[in-house]
Amino acid sequence: MSEIHKINITDLDSLIHQIGYDKEALLNTTILNQVTQNWKEIIGPVYVNQAQAFRVDRETLFIRVSHSAYKMEINFIKDSILKSANKIFQRPLLKKIEIQIGNLQYKPASREVINESLEGKSELVEVIQKEEDEFIRNKLLNFVKKLKS
Repeated sequence: MSEIHKINITDLDSLIHQIGYDKEALLNTTILNQVTQNWKEIIGPVYVNQAQAFRVDRETLFIRVSHSAYKMEINFIKDSILKSANKIFQRPLLKKIEIQIGNLQYKPASREVINESLEGKSELVEVIQKEEDEFIRNKLLNFVKKLKS
């Protein structure tokens, strides 16, 4: 029977270095993966389609938002976001949030289902559904719902 080879920390450091990572880069990637997997619970349903965690660097979580209004709103809840994110790791790995405005790299999780109140307005609804900003799209759909047939 062969002997079990225990891996010590120096072996692990060497292995990480051999595959082209350093410990900090690997930690940042792991943190970002966990944050993105739990993003809806961290950011909340109001902002999940308007904000995206896209990078972690030196205990800072970088968030991209779709509009300056969301940047301002998310600035108010930064502490809550950090608390929720750090709860995943059971220790404070993230200490700061930086928010940038830009295009999100994924499509929104879901689109609002068109109900009967939009019957007869299909051409207008088709144009509105092409709007990428969910906030604007929902405002326009609500406006169309209020129009008389």
